[in-house]
Amino acid sequence: TLEDETGFANLVFWKQVFDEYTVLTRTASFLGVTGKLQKQDGVVHIIAEEAWTPVISQPTQVASRDFR
Repeated sequence: TLEDETGFANLVFWKQVFDEYTVLTRTASFLGVTGKLQKQDGVVHIIAEEAWTPVISQPTQVASRDFR
């Protein structure tokens, strides 16, 4: 179950998809998922089709800020 400021969503991995991404889903500290969104009677499900590790880019150089 995922939660943000708008509410809850269930992340659903069917067996075939989970078997394909087992190691990634069990070990990743930050997981990206591509899939289909379903909403019925106020319940939201994300049906996973693919899992991946997001790449977060960070600035290579940050200028110093002097607040004297």
